[in-house]
Amino acid sequence: MRVNQKYVQSFGDALIPVLGYFLWNWNLYFIILFYLLDLVAAEIFMYFKSKKILQNQGGKWRNSLIYHFLSLILIVAAILMVHLSMKGIEPKISFQKEIIAFWSYKDLGIEQGYLLVPLLLIVGYQRYKLEFVAQKQHLKLPITAMWRSRLKENSFLLAITGLVYGTTLFWIFPEIAYLIGLILFTTAYRISRKAI
Repeated sequence: MRVNQKYVQSFGDALIPVLGYFLWNWNLYFIILFYLLDLVAAEIFMYFKSKKILQNQGGKWRNSLIYHFLSLILIVAAILMVHLSMKGIEPKISFQKEIIAFWSYKDLGIEQGYLLVPLLLIVGYQRYKLEFVAQKQHLKLPITAMWRSRLKENSFLLAITGLVYGTTLFWIFPEIAYLIGLILFTTAYRISRKAI
């Protein structure tokens, strides 16, 4: 029996936050930062995909600039919603202190920021090679279709983060509930989405 690669990747993606919470004493914001870094890495590789499509199919970079701009706006808005939600969940949170603590947290004597960022970039590059280049998406996928799909994803992300923010105005759940929801939602989403 052959195991679907998407399930293996999704399980691996969920494993790091779970280990972080239960073994490395990461708090909810640490895990959110991990996911935000992953989101930014995915956005960076969208530009690699664009370049590869343009190299193989032709076209002009400026024709897709509006998509790049809208995608960036949606991501910034979603990140803002995440931070507003965290402020609702934990009103005394200091984002600057948490970001510094996240980056400088030491495991095996090395600050994790120096491990996680390259790790996320390596994983992103592997996905780019396996799901995009190896599948010859750069030869058949129109650049506008790729960016429209990305805009739908980012719009959905903004809607979900806005919903979470809205609920924090009325109800605050235990941290573990947000953690479970975050991991289950992202895992289900990654399994169900099409590779672009």
